[in-house]
Formats: sequence, C-alpha cells, structure tokens
Amino acid sequence: MWSLAQLARLPSARLTALDLPAVVGRARERAEGLGLADRVTLLPGDLHEASLEPRRFDRIILANVLHLEPAHAAEAILARLAPALRPGGRFVLVDAMATPTPEIDRSHHAYALFLALRVPRSRAHPESDLRAWLAAAGAPAARRIDLSGPPLGLSALVSEP
Repeated sequence: MWSLAQLARLPSARLTALDLPAVVGRARERAEGLGLADRVTLLPGDLHEASLEPRRFDRIILANVLHLEPAHAAEAILARLAPALRPGGRFVLVDAMATPTPEIDRSHHAYALFLALRVPRSRAHPESDLRAWLAAAGAPAARRIDLSGPPLGLSALVSEP
C-alpha cells in the first residue's frame, strides 16, 4: 500500500484508507506488521459510493485503481474524491498512464499489456485525460514522477498547491 510507505516516513502523519472490505483486512495486517496500526483508520467501502467529508485530507493518494475503470467511471472517481482535499493539499494519482514520450513509452505499453492480460477490462488511460480529469475535479496535476522502469510503467501525477 503506497499510503503505508508514506506513513512510515512521516512520524506525525495519520492515514485514513478507503478500500473494498476484503482489502481493508489485508491493509490492517500490513499496518500492524509495520507497527503503524495506531495511526491508521480503515474505511471499508467502494470508491463509486463512498462519501468523504469535504476538505478533510491534506493528501489523497489514489493508486492502481483507475486503469480498472472505463473513462467515465475513472473521471467520476476523481470528481468524487477531490473535494475531500483541504486547500493547499496534494492529490497523488499513481497508475499506468498511456504516454507519448518515446523513451518510456515501451515500458508503459508493456505494463498496459500486462494489465490487459491480468484484468481484461483494464486500460491505461492517456496522461492527458488523467490531467484533464484532475483539473476538472479541482486538483490540477503539476508534475509527473516516473516510478519504475521496464517492465513496469507506473507513474504518478502530483497536484501542487
């Protein structure tokens, strides 16, 4: 879980994690194993239906989710989550992104193929679409971070306050 890795590096931080009920149990076990459980609140739920308090969070991390969704659902998830971000907070979107950059394009295409074989309906959305959806939700992505090299093609878009 990307959020637990950040929590481990930020001793004063707290984590609220929203995930499907089956996943929340595994997240609890991982947090306990890392000695972080006392700073973690787990919310079993569905991103399509969850209601989050507006302006509640300093950082929202959405990792490895949107490639599982068709475009309209991915855009709706971002629109649902972004209002929960406090002014000056950051939205971190980690996912496979289709990108026109030639030097990293192969790794992204390889990861998109891996996703398609593993989850038939998955799709690496174009980075331009992800940026547009974030901006429309009020969290414009200002910078991109490439998180891995071949064979993975994960990147993050980070909104800046």
